[in-house]
Amino acid sequence: MKGKVKSSAPNLTLVTSWITGKTDLKYTARFDGPNTKEMVNSAKAHIEFGVHNGSSRALMVDGAKPLKFRSLQGALQLEKQTLKVLPCKLRAENGIYDLSGTVSLADKRAKLRLSNKRTHWDITGTLEEPQIAGRQPAARTTASRSR
Repeated sequence: MKGKVKSSAPNLTLVTSWITGKTDLKYTARFDGPNTKEMVNSAKAHIEFGVHNGSSRALMVDGAKPLKFRSLQGALQLEKQTLKVLPCKLRAENGIYDLSGTVSLADKRAKLRLSNKRTHWDITGTLEEPQIAGRQPAARTTASRSR
């Protein structure tokens, strides 16, 4: 290609601004196409990561303060401009959380779930202004029936 190509690539900086910390990545990626748009649309990747001694402004499950964590370990798959967050473990100061869901790079929207033994949080909406809704799982009850 000659000249300067105007990129239609999603803003990965926005996605990575959600998490801070020392990061280790291992990845494989593949993309094809005669132009940037087709290359972005065809991109496929598998990413394994570990983030240590970090925080997240997007996962603010305890009021208005960022969630601080010792480690976040997991994997992502990229296909059709969607990052699939495979089940990850987040070890925070106050417990262990599970994280999974998707992030659309095309429209910059998240559909994530963060949970621990007591509460589930749905993180949805735009990457710029995620919405966090927490709820406690329904209490497990056992009904005993006499016959």
